[in-house]
Amino acid sequence: MEADDEQELCFCNTEVKKRRLKAEQVEFLEKSFEIENRLEPQKKTLLAKEVGLQEKQVAMWFQNRRARCKSKLLEKDYCNLQLSFQTLKADYDELIKQNEELRNEIILLSEKMKEREKKLKKEQSDEGKVVLEPNADSMDSALSQQLEQDGKNKPEVDFQWHEDLQPNCGNLGFPVHNQGTWLWKY
Repeated sequence: MEADDEQELCFCNTEVKKRRLKAEQVEFLEKSFEIENRLEPQKKTLLAKEVGLQEKQVAMWFQNRRARCKSKLLEKDYCNLQLSFQTLKADYDELIKQNEELRNEIILLSEKMKEREKKLKKEQSDEGKVVLEPNADSMDSALSQQLEQDGKNKPEVDFQWHEDLQPNCGNLGFPVHNQGTWLWKY
């Protein structure tokens, strides 16, 4: 029987009601939190006396309030990230769609080009001319040769500083006669 009595006492002691703060106390604490979200010991003691609470209660309220602020901030950040993700996903899906359309267009144009080459070859063979048909290897080698030549044709740049130039003359320290125009092939 003594064990049953101890259990009843134990259950009774654990059911302590949580004490709610009054609206005025919460309002005062909220105003204090807006000013400063962390309390020094002297400020905590003063605030506890003004509100009519224990220092531990004031400290706990501020700790809980900081936790709520942090969770709300995390929730807001999560919503922003989710929105950014959805926007990026839509952009990505659109790019995939455009990429597929461009691939289909390349295939279509390649087929048209092959048809024209066949037609041209037939026309030229009908006229009795010898036609050399370009293949992929010859086109690749021609392209690589063109790229090598373009790389060799770059102008030399003189990087010496010239003392005789006027300051702020707009020539960036290069002699005027060496500043040519670069024409890019597209």
